[in-house]
Amino acid sequence: MTEETSKKKKGVLPRTELVILIILLGFFVLWAFKQCSDSIQPIEELEEVSENASIDTISLELSENKVDTVQIVQEKTILYVNINNLKLRAEPNLNSEVLEELSLGSKVIYDGAVTDSIYTLNLGTREASEPYIKIKTWKGKTGWVYGAGVDYYQKKVKGLY
Repeated sequence: MTEETSKKKKGVLPRTELVILIILLGFFVLWAFKQCSDSIQPIEELEEVSENASIDTISLELSENKVDTVQIVQEKTILYVNINNLKLRAEPNLNSEVLEELSLGSKVIYDGAVTDSIYTLNLGTREASEPYIKIKTWKGKTGWVYGAGVDYYQKKVKGLY
């Protein structure tokens, strides 16, 4: 090959790539405009209200066109057991019947109830002052656990027996 032909081939290749890129860019722009125009939908107009209509009539007509979206949603708060063999009790005290022993890291659902009283218990090398919390296990059992035995984060309490 001569120097002149190699220069021509080098010059032709970038032009071809440039044309292909411009064509691809054109297709992309057309596709983007189509996507934007498809997502815009006209809003249905409400029936015209006469000028003599009162505000109550207008709000009544507006409320008839709305969907009732008021719902009471009870969120479930997930707690993690951070004391191995945490006792799920029938009542919030140490003398109550043990329903189940929960293993370390188990997920439970907070039931929304907490005792008014704070109980101080020796957990090994430390003391904790917490209320009892009503929870529900994933198996469906409901009961009370000591508040220091559960947390929002999965961890192990240090200093236990």
